[in-house]
Order: sequence, then structure tokens, then C-alpha cells
Amino acid sequence: MDLYGTQFDFLVKDTSGGESVPKNLYILPCICYNKTLTGLTEEQIIAQLIRNTSIDTRNTTMALSKLGCRRDDRPFCVTTGYIAIGVIGGMLLLVVLSDLPRLIRHFRFYF
Repeated sequence: MDLYGTQFDFLVKDTSGGESVPKNLYILPCICYNKTLTGLTEEQIIAQLIRNTSIDTRNTTMALSKLGCRRDDRPFCVTTGYIAIGVIGGMLLLVVLSDLPRLIRHFRFYF
């Protein structure tokens, strides 16, 4: 273990021909000016490091952009949208208009 308590030998592979076995990464003891990790167990340090480096996935730009609609001003898309609205509206109008004579007869009968 080196002077600061962090061992990066796990990144170096054994070139002697034998199997490469990763070595342990030591977090403690560390000599640092920030004494926030002193006196804590390894589990507490890991929990604190995870808590401090975790990202709330509900507040990322990608998650927030999925919740809203974006305006698309490209002429082709706008034209396609209007055509789709027209086709769907025409089909609904066709259904209503095909039932209109029957509706008029029923209203005359009841009123």
C-alpha cells in the first residue's frame, strides 16, 4: 500500500505469463485535509460516497424532455399533420353525416 492508502495496482496486469489477478482497491486510511471520512466504517464510507455521487434520474434533461412536447416548424411535418387531422376529421364527419337522417327521424318522433 502506498503513502496515501490508495492502491492502483489493480490496473496493472501480470506479464509473467501467469493468470492476472486483480488486487484490492484500498480506500482507507487516507491522509487528506478533508476529515469527513475519518472515524467511519467502510460500509458507511461507501454509503456516503454513493449518496454524494448518485444522480436523480427524474431530474435529468432526458427525463424532463420526455414529459413535454416540442414544436416542429418544418413545412413537411406541418403539412402532414394538417392532412392527418383532415383525414381523421373527415372520417368522423362521415360517420356523423351517415347517421344524420336517422337522428332527424328520431328527433321528429319524440318532439
